[in-house]
Amino acid sequence: MNNVRNTTLLVTALGFCAAGCSGKGSMKWGDTTPKAEKAAPPKVEKAPPPAPRVAKPKRPRRARMNAQVKRVEIDDKVMFATGKAELLPESHALLDDVAEVLQENPDAKEIEVAGHTDATGSADLNRKLSNERAEAVRVYLISKGVSAERLKAKGYGPDQPIGDNANDEGKEKNRRVEFKVTGAVPDPAGAVPAGAAPIAPVKK
Repeated sequence: MNNVRNTTLLVTALGFCAAGCSGKGSMKWGDTTPKAEKAAPPKVEKAPPPAPRVAKPKRPRRARMNAQVKRVEIDDKVMFATGKAELLPESHALLDDVAEVLQENPDAKEIEVAGHTDATGSADLNRKLSNERAEAVRVYLISKGVSAERLKAKGYGPDQPIGDNANDEGKEKNRRVEFKVTGAVPDPAGAVPAGAAPIAPVKK
């Protein structure tokens, strides 16, 4: 009897072991592997607020109307490619200032864009070059909104020097572009007062 009971218990135990070890039963003996924990979602950091926009300082204007001498004065030189009537990009901002001054002074009815050279080389070629450079400036000002009717270009070549052509410093002074008010005297305050009659053209 005892042998039969022991045999029955052994078979039962083996049955449980087979079910647990095969993975088909619901009971798993000796499986101590912990269940995987659910991963926490990654933390999303908030983007920092955008930096406040800082306004760029306004570039100082390098041109102004001088009613006393009837000219638009400039603080720099209009630059061209050597021996050509091609405006260099670094002069665009300067000519933009000239255009603004002319638009703010509509009473200056006529402006002569005068080109000048030094005395190096042929005088006739220099007159031609200075006239082409003055015309290039005129075209640029028209592209910036100045009326074509107000502008005329003239090249003087080496005929009106302001420096000594015997040295480099004098030659540098002579190579220049000037803006002369020829058709009217601009109002000294920079604009015609409200209700005022237009200023009569200057007799030549």
